[in-house]
Amino acid sequence: MPEIFIVLFIILSIFGLVNIVRKIIMWLLKYDDGEIITVIPIKGHCENVEYRIRCAYERANWSSENHRIICLDKGMDDETRILCNKICERFGIEIISSPTLAQVAKNT
Repeated sequence: MPEIFIVLFIILSIFGLVNIVRKIIMWLLKYDDGEIITVIPIKGHCENVEYRIRCAYERANWSSENHRIICLDKGMDDETRILCNKICERFGIEIISSPTLAQVAKNT
């Protein structure tokens, strides 16, 4: 029985060390000269819109503190727009249309 606790302790220690190394690497690679913008273009009916937004959100959390995500509406259908609005509202992601993208890029 004590062997199980030792193995569990070793596994959790390895996970902890990996997380500490990841934090140190992210701190060394920190980008402070502005913000990084990820644009997710969505057109027509998109079955995996939730997956795409969640993946971009998680990548942004891992990469940098100055990371901004924008959903680009290139003609979404109604069902996709409703779902996209709900997800973007939950994660604080901005939805813009194609003509507005140039203005957003100009202002950063």
